Amino acid sequence: IGQGVPVVALIVEGGPNVISIVLEYLRDTPPVPVVVCDGSGRASDILAFGHKYSEEGGIINETLRDQLLVTIQKTFTYSRTQAQHLFIILMECMKKKELITVFRMGSEGHQDIDLAILTALLKGANASAPDQLSLALAWNRVDIARSQIFIYGQQWPVGSLEQSMLDALVLDRVDFVKLLIENGVSMHRFLTLSRLEELYNTRHGPSNTLYHLVRDVKKVWLSCTVSVCDCVGVCGNVCLSANASAANFLFV
Repeated sequence: IGQGVPVVALIVEGGPNVISIVLEYLRDTPPVPVVVCDGSGRASDILAFGHKYSEEGGIINETLRDQLLVTIQKTFTYSRTQAQHLFIILMECMKKKELITVFRMGSEGHQDIDLAILTALLKGANASAPDQLSLALAWNRVDIARSQIFIYGQQWPVGSLEQSMLDALVLDRVDFVKLLIENGVSMHRFLTLSRLEELYNTRHGPSNTLYHLVRDVKKVWLSCTVSVCDCVGVCGNVCLSANASAANFLFV
């Protein structure tokens, strides 16, 4: 995306130093979003506990604080003083808990790990809506695009959805094509002659597909009287309104 290669930290189990490393990730510029695998043990479970029960600003009630301190002591064979020091680091992490995504391993209503990672990337990447859509498209997660990107009030730069439509067609993402149409992409405006040529000559298939299609259409056109729209319809079942010069270009 425009911000460079997106990065996410995946935490599985881990010792006490992992909690300090997580804090470094969260304080980095730009911050690195973190996915914590709850149920994998040790540091991951402690981070998940803190994420679940801490409030905004890294605050946790006294009862849960004492319970968490005991858990830290038992997990890492720590003294009370060592546990308190690690607890402080943990609560510093929770001040940025919006950048932490918890993936609960083996839970009912199983969540895909790729969904957790993509959700974390969307949280952490200081990316525009088109860049976020590109991520969801690359991961083929139309559910995330629908629930987290196409939200009420989202502003889209002129033409940005048309580029996404082009990518969706090239990648054969049918659900994304439907979603983009639902959100205002007009196929009548989108399917220009240049875009049609680009789609037929995509690098994902033979480079001369359009040439062969037009050659076949030309044979039909020479053998009977048809309109330009009929000819283009044979190519892709698409009716285009084109001026004479563009139509002549197609049949050269």
